Amino acid sequence: MTNRILVVDDDPYILETVKRQLAERYDLTTAQSGEEAIDAVANGGAFAVVVCDMNMSGIDGAETLHRIEELAPDTVRMMLTSLEDQTAAMAAVNKGHIFHFFRKPCPARDLIAGIEEGIALYGRRMSDRKKTSAKEAYLGNLYRTLTGSEFPGLEESPNGYRIALVADPSVDVEDVRTTLEENGHTVISLSSGREFLDRFEEFQAQLLMVTFETADLESRELVRVIKTLPSRRLSIILLIPPALSKIREDVLQGFDDFIKLPCNKEELLGKIENLVVTWDEILPFL
Repeated sequence: MTNRILVVDDDPYILETVKRQLAERYDLTTAQSGEEAIDAVANGGAFAVVVCDMNMSGIDGAETLHRIEELAPDTVRMMLTSLEDQTAAMAAVNKGHIFHFFRKPCPARDLIAGIEEGIALYGRRMSDRKKTSAKEAYLGNLYRTLTGSEFPGLEESPNGYRIALVADPSVDVEDVRTTLEENGHTVISLSSGREFLDRFEEFQAQLLMVTFETADLESRELVRVIKTLPSRRLSIILLIPPALSKIREDVLQGFDDFIKLPCNKEELLGKIENLVVTWDEILPFL
C-alpha cells in the first residue's frame, strides 16, 4: 500500500513546517499552488492522500480537490482551513468529496492521525478495486456459461451504494451515517419501518441497516415482510446497541450480518462491500 502524500499550500513557511513533520514518515510531495498540485497528480503517479489548503491564490482548495477527484477518484482528499474559511469549506464538501478537515494551525499529531486514516481508506479502496475485478471475472464466466455471450461488464456507481438507515430515534447512529456518506454512499435516513416498506420500490436500496426497534415496527417484523416482497434481494445488517453484550442466535435470524455500536469504520465498510455483491449485478443482463 502506497504512503505517498501530497500537501498543497501557497504559504512556503507552512510547507517547510509540514516537511519537517512528515518527510521521515511518508513519501512526501509538496505543491505551492492548485495548478502545481493538479499537475503532480496528473503526471506524478498515484497519491494515497492529498491535503490542501482552502484559501489559496489562483485555484482555491475546493476546486483543486474537485479536479484531483476527477483525475484520481481513489485518492483521499483532505482540507486545511482557517477559522474564517469554515463556512466556505463546509460548502465545498459536496464539490470535492472531502474526507477530513484540519483547522489551522494544525498540531502534527492531529495531521498525522488524519493522514493515517486516509491511508487506511485508500488501502481499502484499492482492495475493493481488486475485488471488483475478481467479481467481474467470475460474473463474466457465469454469464458466458448461461448465455453463450460476452458479459457487458459492471458499471461503477460514482456515488457508491444506496443504503437505507432505519433507526429508532433513541439510538445514536450518527457515526454510521457519517462514515457511509464520507465514503461516497447515498444514505436514506428514516425512523419508520413502515415508511421504508411503503416506499421500498421508490428507494431502490441495495442495503438496509436497521436497529432492533424502529419508531413503529420491530426489526424482525420488518425483515419478515421484506423477505416476502417479489423484488430484488436486499442485504440487511442489524445494528446492535452498546448495552447489549451478548447476542442470541435466534435474534439474528433473517439478517445477513450485524454491527455493534459505536461502529468500527473499517469493519463497517468491509461488511458493506462483502454484502452488496449479489445477483443484482448480473440479473439485468440475462
